[in-house]
Amino acid sequence: MVESVPLPPPGPLPTDLAERLAGWRARAAAADAAFRAALPATDAAVAAAAGTAPPGERWIAAQQALSRLAIARGPVADTLADVDALYIARQDAGEIDGLPDILALRDALAAMLARQNAAVDDLAARLAE
Repeated sequence: MVESVPLPPPGPLPTDLAERLAGWRARAAAADAAFRAALPATDAAVAAAAGTAPPGERWIAAQQALSRLAIARGPVADTLADVDALYIARQDAGEIDGLPDILALRDALAAMLARQNAAVDDLAARLAE
């Protein structure tokens, strides 16, 4: 019978990576704040376009606002990709220190992006009605 030896728990995140994660967290928070700030105007444009059909002026304005909102998701998606790449690179290198911190940020960014995607999808569905 082969006896398994437990792996040591991950240590803390190295300082340089902690600073990088803090920068990514701040970038994503600022991008999410900008997204949330644009949401009411987009919602109002979609509401104003209710019952209109393309290529009506109100429908076009709503579509443009929706497109700007969809583009505003970019910084969070880019940050999530950066964090994913870091997580994978550290795993591949066998460097487990800080992996829980990286994974926690990754999960927070994924949830943030999922909320943004749901908002855009909801508005797009309302515009299509």
